Amino acid sequence: SPERQEGRIQSMEPVVELTRNINDPMGLYPQDSDEFMESLRVERESIVSNNRQLHDPLGLYPTSSVEYQEGQIKALEPEVNMVKPVLDPLRLYPPTQIDDEVDTDVVMSEALPFMAKPALLDGELVGDAGFDPLGLSKSREDLLWQRKAELKHSRIAMLAAVGWPISELLDKKLSTVMHMKPMVVEGDRVPSLLNGGLLQVNPFFWFGVLAMAGFVEVLDVMKVNDRVFDPLKLYPSDTEGQKRMQLAEIKNGRLAMMAVTTFVAIEAITRQAVVNTTPFLFHMAF
Repeated sequence: SPERQEGRIQSMEPVVELTRNINDPMGLYPQDSDEFMESLRVERESIVSNNRQLHDPLGLYPTSSVEYQEGQIKALEPEVNMVKPVLDPLRLYPPTQIDDEVDTDVVMSEALPFMAKPALLDGELVGDAGFDPLGLSKSREDLLWQRKAELKHSRIAMLAAVGWPISELLDKKLSTVMHMKPMVVEGDRVPSLLNGGLLQVNPFFWFGVLAMAGFVEVLDVMKVNDRVFDPLKLYPSDTEGQKRMQLAEIKNGRLAMMAVTTFVAIEAITRQAVVNTTPFLFHMAF
């Protein structure tokens, strides 16, 4: 009509131009098409106007893209720069690189010089040589509990290291005198779990051992008797002497645990008594 062509007819609402972003998840539009470029422009303007960050965990955006250049693509997790100290216990690094690359402030373990000393092993406990390669001590309570267990096993091992060869040397002689059946098994070996000799021991003996051990543990848990077991009054009264005695106990205990383990291995392999496989250590004394 002449009215519409002359522009005299107006709409009730103003004309609004809608720009709709085209989504192309399958990549059907070529990257040089007008639709693809317009979609990128609209998306970029939306990101800039809303101050929105892009996350690209799959690395789909190239490093040369505008988004990377403008710092709009962020990692899902913050970047953490970890500085791991370089240890050089064998002094393999030349002196010119020590200051730049080698951490010289790390205290090395006395027992394992190629490893750093654990933080919990601060030398307060007697016999502490910084030996904990598996990191078993997670807290101070764990460390004290393991020291108590080590002491108990050490004392049992010291008794076993003495009683094991003596029983193999004297069992038959004492049994003959007392007209009893010897307890040693084939090869004059002391009864153990590996040779089945423990089944010959009277069950009442084991009941007594368990009852005595349980009684001692109950006293320990209830803190009934915290006094040092020293019937011969050998424990020194001064601090230095006490530390020297404690160090001797823990070192001999560790050696005894290794000795008893060696006894077991020797008899399991040779099927002979340890006093017979190493006669130069035992038969000369008896």
